[in-house]
Amino acid sequence: EFRNRYKPWSGSKWAVGLAVTLDDDRTLAITQDLAKGEWTIVDGSTAQAVPEAQLLTDTSLDGTRLLGLNRQSARSTIFTGQADILRIRDDAGELQELLERAASTGATDATADAALAWLKERRSEWVGVAHGKKPLAATRAALNASREVAQTRRDDLAELHETIANRQKLAAPLVKARAKVALSERLMKWQSVYELRNRVEKAVELSTRVAESREADLTVDEEKVAAATEVLVVFERGTDVVPLGEGPTAADLQVQIDELPQVPEGDREPRQDVIDAHSELVKAQTALDTHMQAAPPDVEPTPPTTLSADELRTLADILALSPPEVDMAAVEAFQQNREQRTAQLAALQREVDDHDATYRQAKVDYDAAVENGGMALELAALHAIERSAAEDVMAASRRQVDLLSEALSAQENQAGVMAQEVALRQHQERVGAAHAQVRGDSLEADPEALKRIAREIDAAGAARIVAAKHADQAAEFRAAHDDRVRALSSLLRGRDPLTTEDTVAQTLQMFTDYVDACKSRAEVAQQAARRADLVEAHSQRLQLEMNHRQTRSIRETQGREVVELAAALGLTADPLDAAIEQLRRWVDEQEKKRMALTKWKTDVALLEQLLGGRGLTDLQSDLATLTADAGDEPEEPMPSDLNTFVTEAKALYNRMIDLDGQLKGKIQALGNALGSVADAVEVEADAQRAVDQVETLASCLDAAAAELTNAKERANASIAPALADRMRPWLPRVTNGRYRDVTVDPGDLTIHVTETTGQV
Repeated sequence: EFRNRYKPWSGSKWAVGLAVTLDDDRTLAITQDLAKGEWTIVDGSTAQAVPEAQLLTDTSLDGTRLLGLNRQSARSTIFTGQADILRIRDDAGELQELLERAASTGATDATADAALAWLKERRSEWVGVAHGKKPLAATRAALNASREVAQTRRDDLAELHETIANRQKLAAPLVKARAKVALSERLMKWQSVYELRNRVEKAVELSTRVAESREADLTVDEEKVAAATEVLVVFERGTDVVPLGEGPTAADLQVQIDELPQVPEGDREPRQDVIDAHSELVKAQTALDTHMQAAPPDVEPTPPTTLSADELRTLADILALSPPEVDMAAVEAFQQNREQRTAQLAALQREVDDHDATYRQAKVDYDAAVENGGMALELAALHAIERSAAEDVMAASRRQVDLLSEALSAQENQAGVMAQEVALRQHQERVGAAHAQVRGDSLEADPEALKRIAREIDAAGAARIVAAKHADQAAEFRAAHDDRVRALSSLLRGRDPLTTEDTVAQTLQMFTDYVDACKSRAEVAQQAARRADLVEAHSQRLQLEMNHRQTRSIRETQGREVVELAAALGLTADPLDAAIEQLRRWVDEQEKKRMALTKWKTDVALLEQLLGGRGLTDLQSDLATLTADAGDEPEEPMPSDLNTFVTEAKALYNRMIDLDGQLKGKIQALGNALGSVADAVEVEADAQRAVDQVETLASCLDAAAAELTNAKERANASIAPALADRMRPWLPRVTNGRYRDVTVDPGDLTIHVTETTGQV
């Protein structure tokens, strides 16, 4: 059993050989005598020996070095023992273990999956996950806690520094607020000084103005002022008398009205229907004249012939045709042969007819003898005659058929010649018929002459059509013209009757007279139409003259009143313009005295209000005392709203004091509660180093697992196709035909074998 599994060959020779193709496309042939320990390496392209210094391991040939391997890794990857192959006869799953060992390193028989499992266990023990209790989660939790403590202390320290800086920044605004409060107090004192100073200055001014005038000098006679004002207002509201404008007077207009004519009867302008009828008549006359001027010339006579133009052109085309190109010798021979065959066919037909008549007569004789009950010998003789005649008919018919067959064959062989002969005959027949038809009509058999005659016939026909059409249109134009004449005459029939034979001229003259009469009546009607305007103008002129007289009377009365009042007041009363100007000046003077009296009384009341029952010297003494108590006058301008300024200044100062106290208390509280920032930072750094160590270990383990997985996948991808190709030809042999095909999954080197039944 051991020999069959591990040494299944026979014989004493123990040697091995293989050919290796390298990446540089060189092919090396390697042979090794395992018994003697000798080997040779030959380059297949040059047949020269290859140096073997780099291919030795322990002074013996190691061909796996060509593949970047050694003996151990080669046995674990690209070679599989004979005994291992034979084991798959009983269990094909044995290959899976071999492939896993092949994917592992050459130094151990353990699989790559075992190494990956070991790395996974170590990572779980030494690192763990982010949310468990292993080193990674514990160190991260400690780091987060230390970070929170360090950050809290940093924030507290920053807040303390910020609070101190804010209090330092508050010092200058606090000083400004205190200065603003002091300024508001000074402004309040000086506002009282300014108010009392203005009061004293106003009292001095009013006292001076009151002393300059007396009440008696400013008294006004209100009745006279009212009367003068009323007279002036009435005069100014009145209107000056405007002279009457140029133009006819009312009497002149009445004379013109009496001279106007009466409105005439009848049309003052031509009616539209008459104008339209005249326009239509003119258009009809113009259309008729234009049409008659375009009359076609007389139709010239055509040559006498019964043929039409199209027939003449057709005959000309036939006569102008050239005869078809034919082989005359072949055509003549064909015609002779056809005549001979025709004669032969006619002779054979006569012969057939003669024999057929003989046969029919013999048949009639035989039938008559049978009916008459003739003797047998007679019947036999008649029957023989009938049969002989029938044979003669059939023989003649066969000869006729043979001749027809020969003629048909000849015609098929001479189809081209026959077509030429037919074309020539048809051409001759058409030309002959054309000549006969032309001569029968007494015409010259010349194609050009026939075409010329055809053109003359067409031209004469077209001219007759044009002449007929022109005559029809002329009749239509004349009918339309006569209708227009009758229509216009009907509209003008109430005028002079038609007395001349030229009805058109008389109708047009009647229209001209009608238009002239309309113009004359229009001129008279236009003059008569002025009556309403003249009557209206006469009425307006009468009213204007009456209004002018009334206005002049009123204006004269207003002037007399002005003159009388001016004289009563002792003013210049003549002329009227001077009296009006003097009266206006007197009213203005009285109005100024009234305003001055009102102003004087107002000043007296204001002065009494300012003094308040005291003397002016008392106010001046109070001003001096208040100015001395107020101190130096401030340089800053007085605010528009001093009360608001004072309130805002005090409120700002109070806020600054409160904010300074709050910042001071906060600084004390933060200083008492602040811990050591350096200690917290040192603890955070220690926690960070611990986390970095654990994460570094995790990354190393992950990198090792990834590299191992990649190596396994690359090895599987390289091994799977080579292993399948290597096993496929040997599988049926080593399994005694149980399996006939094998496939290897490059993902996990799972082997799938196919049985002889096709099942995988």
